[in-house]
Amino acid sequence: MHTNEHPYILQSHYLWSVRSHDASSPAIASSKQSDRHAPLEWQDRDNCHSEIWENEPGSEPGPGTSGSTQQPATLDDDSLVNVEDGIRRHDELTRWRASGTQQDYRQHIRAFARRVDLENLTRGRLKSKGHDLIVDFILSMPASEQQVVLCALKSFWTIYLRLDWPILNKRDFGNTLGKFGSRHTPRDDQVKPWIEALEKEPDSYIQSKILCIAECGWRRNHIKKLFWEDVKFDPTGRCLYVIADGKKRGFKTHSGIIAWLPPNAKEALTKWYNESPCNAPDSRIWPNRSFKGRYEPKRELTDHSFDRIWHDFMGRWKMPTNSRFTSAYFRHFVSTACRKHGLSGPPKAALCGHGFHADRQVFTDTYDNPGESEILEEQQARMPHGRLWFLKESSLQVVGEVPDELVAIWKDLKEGRITPSQCLPGIERILYRVRAEEAKALEL
Repeated sequence: MHTNEHPYILQSHYLWSVRSHDASSPAIASSKQSDRHAPLEWQDRDNCHSEIWENEPGSEPGPGTSGSTQQPATLDDDSLVNVEDGIRRHDELTRWRASGTQQDYRQHIRAFARRVDLENLTRGRLKSKGHDLIVDFILSMPASEQQVVLCALKSFWTIYLRLDWPILNKRDFGNTLGKFGSRHTPRDDQVKPWIEALEKEPDSYIQSKILCIAECGWRRNHIKKLFWEDVKFDPTGRCLYVIADGKKRGFKTHSGIIAWLPPNAKEALTKWYNESPCNAPDSRIWPNRSFKGRYEPKRELTDHSFDRIWHDFMGRWKMPTNSRFTSAYFRHFVSTACRKHGLSGPPKAALCGHGFHADRQVFTDTYDNPGESEILEEQQARMPHGRLWFLKESSLQVVGEVPDELVAIWKDLKEGRITPSQCLPGIERILYRVRAEEAKALEL
């Protein structure tokens, strides 16, 4: 690197650019990424590591750098890797990334360092053995995590260690590498902390939005495009259910929504309706909200605002789940919960807003086309308390002997095998028998 060159980092959300004060020197090509987790790619592989260098003494600090001048970072092949110092410097050089992404990357880098004992390896050793270490580590990860871990390691490898990236996905993994963003249904212990946090959340804008996602499995696209005229109210002004035309609203797949709201979502949405500064029928339910809390009624909620509010909520309530627990995981959770508790295909699809004729592997009966009233009735009957309710710990206390038949009915009701109306005859029979036995005992 020439002494008269002073590269600097031009920070942007998805743009990385290294420029030189010397007009004759080649500029490193920038790469605009559509996904915040996507690995950086440079067209000029020979110069792809120069962005690690900071301003030299006496030079002007570039955009995104501190005003103090520092000596260029030096890493020789014989020095051991300092993992924590490397993570700190890596964070400084990737400040343009979202805080949630940086947190994920730190977690994966530390896991890799523990697995391969990175502190006791030199940079020269990584040149020769790095390929095998990375491949073995990636293959040990769940398929849903592999792409993100690979992105984290590539970023650390090329930006801090200044080593050529030794991995070619097709050559090293073929078709075995998990798809980027592939998700599985979250475990119950990952979802339960959200229940308590949502119950305590004082902001009705945030509470109603996240509750509808968690209970109905809606996409962020649904949240952006729903209007108050899509919500149906009872005579007292309480929200009951949502019916939205997917084509009219411009949903992702043009599939509409028919969703009976459980009690917690009804309460939260009604509260937000009463507090909302823009609750006219032609107003968006959740308009864009700026960083300072200013509502923009005519503006659709942006992805940046959505992600900021989501991650702020997780950070405020110290959620123990992985910071990449996005709204899409609740879509998987709701769909699985509906299947477990006996909700049939069309009502489940209408609840989540996806086409139930599109997936021929699951729903093949194209003749079953229930109306809105039938769909709402089945949703209410099968899961009257919503999806999160099944994860709550029972607060019932046993104050006396409970007949086994009553316990069995309670379990069937809780697991969705029977509806409340179906359990009443059984409860009445049990009560009649118990009272008869007590009366007989008194006679004796």
